[in-house]
Amino acid sequence: MPTYLITGDDERLISAQLTELVDQLVGDADRSSVYESYDFADVQADDRDAAVAQVVNAAQTQSLFADFRVVVARHVEVTPLDTGPLVSYLKAPADQCHLVLTARGRVPKALTDALKKAGTAMFETTPPSKRRELVEWYKAKFVEAGLKIDAVALEE
Repeated sequence: MPTYLITGDDERLISAQLTELVDQLVGDADRSSVYESYDFADVQADDRDAAVAQVVNAAQTQSLFADFRVVVARHVEVTPLDTGPLVSYLKAPADQCHLVLTARGRVPKALTDALKKAGTAMFETTPPSKRRELVEWYKAKFVEAGLKIDAVALEE
């Protein structure tokens, strides 16, 4: 099953994209039986190696109640973080797991390269910096939210 990377500058936008993606991946399944979440920012530096091992173990373990799992690992950009086990996992990801990683900042190069080789779906949540592109980005977000806004209001 595929892997996903959600990056950006704003934690709220990353979180919104993560929520939307996890909802799609979990679907009608019992969330408590298919979903596991880890946050490297909440783990002390000395314990991060064990946390990475837990993520990889969760991704490789079959769910007892469903034919798939969704494993989320937040803040893969924190340092120090030994991404070696994740890089190794990505060489042959488990068929039954959707692995979702998030980062607010720079992802280590070895992990980025492994994610690209694994065909990871990438989601960049940072809004564009050019005015025209930013206006289009906002228009798309308003449409997604089901809101209607006056075109003149966006131009101001």
